[in-house]
Amino acid sequence: RVTTHISTAADFRNAVAAGADEIAHLPLERINAADADNAAKKHVTVVTTTLSHRSTEGIADLDGIFRDNLALLRNARVPVVLGTDNGEHTVIDEADNVKRITTWSNAGVLNLLTLATPLDIFPSRKIGRLAVGYEASFVALDGNPLSDWTAIRRVAIRVKEGHLIEVPPEKPSVETVVLPVAPARAAAAAVDESARLQRDQSDNSTFGDAAVNRLGLALLHRSNTAAASAPSTFLTACFP
Repeated sequence: RVTTHISTAADFRNAVAAGADEIAHLPLERINAADADNAAKKHVTVVTTTLSHRSTEGIADLDGIFRDNLALLRNARVPVVLGTDNGEHTVIDEADNVKRITTWSNAGVLNLLTLATPLDIFPSRKIGRLAVGYEASFVALDGNPLSDWTAIRRVAIRVKEGHLIEVPPEKPSVETVVLPVAPARAAAAAVDESARLQRDQSDNSTFGDAAVNRLGLALLHRSNTAAASAPSTFLTACFP
């Protein structure tokens, strides 16, 4: 299948006219009903990516644009699936954001998350149902997401092809551990503490480049450029 990445409403129209099977973004502009109808006639699937690395500077009411476009696509019965190209977020975050933007029900967004999206990625696999002949791959939640949407993040059991998957508890990222040090003891002290934790307690936290980069950005927002230069120096030393 051919997937296209778009930004504008014109991009959307061109992708449909060119015969793309899938459009990997909602446009950052409003489309019209004819655009949605044409996408439906061509059997084009649209991936939401409301959480994206794309620049949205200068765009007013982005949520409203996404909401209107999703409504048009849904009314035209265009297949919509969930996805994000933002490395800081997961498809669960995308599902949360789509639910926040729209008035779609818990059941509607859950269907996108657990059925429409997996089948779009793996069209030949028998997944998305608890039925004879289907893969025994599923999660059991600690709560009912139909009545309590936050339950989608409370996974109690993970099963992959009939095998129980044990997942170790998620370790806190270094910036959440170190950041409280910064206001009281300055940025340099926060960086020193981060280096100490990485050296002496590396098993207790995660120390990836994204975590250290977020620490620097947080310090930049809390103080000033000079204070944020310390994590930046630390980042380049750890990840040259």
